[in-house]
Amino acid sequence: MTVRLDSISRAFSEGRTVCNRLGCVILYTGDSCALCDVAMEVLQEVVTEFGLPLDIVTEVDIDTANDCDLSGIVALPTMSICGKVIPGLPDVDDVRGALMNAILGGCLFR
Repeated sequence: MTVRLDSISRAFSEGRTVCNRLGCVILYTGDSCALCDVAMEVLQEVVTEFGLPLDIVTEVDIDTANDCDLSGIVALPTMSICGKVIPGLPDVDDVRGALMNAILGGCLFR
């Protein structure tokens, strides 16, 4: 599979995606989150596995996020990959599946 990295870079150069999200791959964290570092490691592992740049991952600290809609965040950590929400410590296969769906659906390349 060939991933168009130039398209990804253009999509995020404005600070928000075309669908007005902070990013297509977001990890919501917080100061009191004991598992957020592990979740970031899982996410970075899968992103790297797909040959994508790590800068497609946006980390949002809910303690300092002022302009974010956090209404769907019910647990920390929580990942959102092109709108698919994965609350809690993610299973690697769930992250792989969500990222694969995002790639196949063109979410990362708009």
